[in-house]
Amino acid sequence: MTIDPQGDPLVDGLSQLATIVPRAAHDDRVVRRCHLVLAAGRRRTERRPGRVSDVLVGAAAALYVVAAISEAIRLLGAAG
Repeated sequence: MTIDPQGDPLVDGLSQLATIVPRAAHDDRVVRRCHLVLAAGRRRTERRPGRVSDVLVGAAAALYVVAAISEAIRLLGAAG
C-alpha cells in the first residue's frame, strides 16, 4: 500500500483495461461439452460388466488364498 499522492502507473494501467463481458454462446458450448463428457463416462461405466483383466486378477487372488490356506494346513499337520 502506498500513500504517494501521485498515481501508481500500474493501477492507472489497470483502470484502462477493457471490461470483460461473458459470451452466452461460449458458455453454452462449454456446458454442452461438459454434459457430453459426463454422459460418455456414465455410458462407459454402465456397459462394463467385467473385463478380462479383472477376471485374471480375481483368479490370481483366489489361487493365492488357496495356496496360503493349503500351506497353513500343511504346516499345522507337520507340527502336530
